[in-house]
Amino acid sequence: MVLEAMNIPVDMIMIIYGIDRLFDMGRTCLNITGDISCACCVTKWENEKAAKTAK
Repeated sequence: MVLEAMNIPVDMIMIIYGIDRLFDMGRTCLNITGDISCACCVTKWENEKAAKTAK
């Protein structure tokens, strides 16, 4: 493991993993929100483009 190679004690690694799980949930939520926002924008732009070409 990278953390063991950096001479971090095993006890500290477990604490880091426990805390990182909370931060990971936040990162995942932010990632999903960004993906949904991009999908909505692309859908809107594609519909506008299709409406212009249909005229």
